[in-house]
Amino acid sequence: MVTSGLLIASGLSSRISGFKPLLQYKGKSFLFTIIEKMLAALSNIVIVVGHEHLLLLDELETHFHSSLQKLNNKLWQIDSRITILFNENYQKGMFTSLQLGAKQLKDSDWILYHFIDQPNIPKEFYSEILKQQTESRKWVQPLFKGVKGHPILFDKKVSSKIIDADYSSNLREVLNDESLIKRFWGCNFPQVLEDIDTDDDYRKLLQKK
Repeated sequence: MVTSGLLIASGLSSRISGFKPLLQYKGKSFLFTIIEKMLAALSNIVIVVGHEHLLLLDELETHFHSSLQKLNNKLWQIDSRITILFNENYQKGMFTSLQLGAKQLKDSDWILYHFIDQPNIPKEFYSEILKQQTESRKWVQPLFKGVKGHPILFDKKVSSKIIDADYSSNLREVLNDESLIKRFWGCNFPQVLEDIDTDDDYRKLLQKK
């Protein structure tokens, strides 16, 4: 069973002063902090880029001390486990990036869907959420004290529904399909409720030990 990661780093970062993927957390960018933890648990990762994508390509080459392999004008690889995908329609919303990533990972059995603004998810979370995979459930979402959080894990059936949806749709509409049986996993990771959207959020993150 192949479980892949889908990291969305395509947004405008319009509500925060800096460019989110390159903001620093514990001596590393959000981008690399998340990549390292995902790679420790997953077979491979697709990173969807958009706004300032050339900055991210340069950063990846610098971090990995390796040149990107250009597969076409919208697709690169840094190694066999990391693929970078450019979404030219990123300004039309996050769902377009999710669709593009799901298409790239259409052969994966499961996808862990991750936002770039959650660098503080503990490493242990990733192995724990993978334990929640079952054939009868198509969607696994973490809960902390009854509140739904992220990242989210979904299987090939959900992925197919996402790919087939109109680009102007959203994930909530896709999930209205009652055949997509969901599991809400009560976890002990409060970080699943946190995301870094504003300067104040970022200050609070940096104040944590």
